[in-house]
Amino acid sequence: PLRFQGDLEPMKAEAWVLEMEKLFEIFPSTDTQKVAFTLDDDARRLWVMVRESNPDLTWTRFLELFYTKHFPLSVRDRKTTEF
Repeated sequence: PLRFQGDLEPMKAEAWVLEMEKLFEIFPSTDTQKVAFTLDDDARRLWVMVRESNPDLTWTRFLELFYTKHFPLSVRDRKTTEF
């Protein structure tokens, strides 16, 4: 699968999520597998820290945290306006 390394460019972060969710439609996975198999470097370290304080973390909640960090609301609003 496509790997995410903690890129600071919001559109790359969004593209990674969309690509991963497409794969999850084809290859069903548990929440832990969805995150653990797709992260590298800084993103992997963030996941480990978040998981320790949230042992029952779901993919949906992970995405909320992910978007807050890598795709801020201001950028999402700007892209929505552009669209």
